[in-house]
Amino acid sequence: MAGPATVPLLMIGSTAVGVATSARAASQQNRYVEQGYANQEEAARLQARQLGEQEIALSEQRVVTIEQLNRQADIERMKRVNEADQIRGRLRVAAGAAGVGMGGSFGALERQSEFDESANLAILEGNREIALRSIESQYSSGITSLRSGFNAAMINIQSNLIQLASQRTNPILQGFMGGMQGLQTGLQITGLARQEGLIE
Repeated sequence: MAGPATVPLLMIGSTAVGVATSARAASQQNRYVEQGYANQEEAARLQARQLGEQEIALSEQRVVTIEQLNRQADIERMKRVNEADQIRGRLRVAAGAAGVGMGGSFGALERQSEFDESANLAILEGNREIALRSIESQYSSGITSLRSGFNAAMINIQSNLIQLASQRTNPILQGFMGGMQGLQTGLQITGLARQEGLIE
């Protein structure tokens, strides 16, 4: 049979085990939470870097597309100007060969050529403006989509951080709670041991 000193030692021992176990578990839980924070911060940095890279790529694509559009429009404009110049040149040659000036029918045809040239150039410029607005719209839509995806990712990361914060524990409080549970276990064991007559 155990002596009277056994009871306090049993309770102190179970309390100490409870304190140590709970405090250690809480500290380990907090290390996992800190690692989770670090992972989420890295994910946020990665998302921000990717957003920046994607915006730059989209902007560069926009610039290249506009340059191509302007080059193509310039080429088409030069073609229309050259065609009109060729038509007017042929009219002058035909008028000279006929021995008449540029009055009458030849003059009317030349004015019609100038009108056609002006109308064709206006149509080309209108088409270029429409294409330019389309490029700008696609760019804006792409930027909006990228930022929307980034915002969704940031909301997810914030949600993860909130969840991690809720998992953080206070090692002192957890140690105290573990000690109380250890003390309660010690008291239960002591009570059972007394019932069985193992201690006085």
